[in-house]
Amino acid sequence: MNARNALLDALDAGRVIVLPSTDKETALRLLAESIESAPGFPKVTDFRTVLLRREAESPAYLGYGIAMPHARVQQGDRPICAVGWSPAGIEYGNSDGWAVHIVLMYCVPQTVQHEYLAEVSRLARAIEQDRAGQSQVRQLLASNS
Repeated sequence: MNARNALLDALDAGRVIVLPSTDKETALRLLAESIESAPGFPKVTDFRTVLLRREAESPAYLGYGIAMPHARVQQGDRPICAVGWSPAGIEYGNSDGWAVHIVLMYCVPQTVQHEYLAEVSRLARAIEQDRAGQSQVRQLLASNS
């Protein structure tokens, strides 16, 4: 299973969460709890601690209000994803002036990290290349504020 399928699985399984707080750590903890309760999550993994440490060291911000925090784990045979939506936006520590409104969180087993990296690369390219979409998203978010 690749990361793209993990995202679709998250949508199908209802691991889409409206984030009630604009606090980054609170949002990350809520999404991590969703991943940890997903079927197939490797229970011996301290995913939340690894994820929070990684995000403190190097935030996984893609740009244009989208963050993709992740942590690699030793166990497991497929990535697990949770999706967060923050209507108010989360201050993520990025320098582009965008609040984060979409958080795609991944738990990535070592055995499938190449598929995950390929998917992240495709997502990043699509986001960067869609200049018209970026403008529309910014206008939409501004009108909802």
